[in-house]
Amino acid sequence: MKRTTLVTAVAGACLFSAAAYGIGAAMTSPATLMSPGDYAREGKLLDHATHAAQARCRGFKEGALAICRAEVEAGDRTRRAELEARYYGTVEAAATARMVAARSQFDVARMRCTVRPAEEKSACLTAARVAQAKAVAAAKLAST
Repeated sequence: MKRTTLVTAVAGACLFSAAAYGIGAAMTSPATLMSPGDYAREGKLLDHATHAAQARCRGFKEGALAICRAEVEAGDRTRRAELEARYYGTVEAAATARMVAARSQFDVARMRCTVRPAEEKSACLTAARVAQAKAVAAAKLAST
């Protein structure tokens, strides 16, 4: 075999393996709509916003304090799920974000029911469960 043919074959093989490696790396990396830096920056902004909202809750009394904290936690969970949905950009992540939002709304409604008098609490919880069932059904329907 001539030396030039051997060098050409080796160079072609290296080029082919490099292209295959690049394609393989592209196939295994998750598809994202945001850069990791933007995702981290948005996460830190969410942390700061959550801490500021929790600080605003400190001035409330017992019942209002519990509701305020539940609203802050629910909002934080919802915004984080939406951030992940934007980051990953998948249908599954968007469906998860909708489910998290529905469950968060229920958590807030349930907390609002706990501060009501005993006579109203049962009816309030029933209404909250019905609203949650509708929200979960709508989230499941939207994900199909």
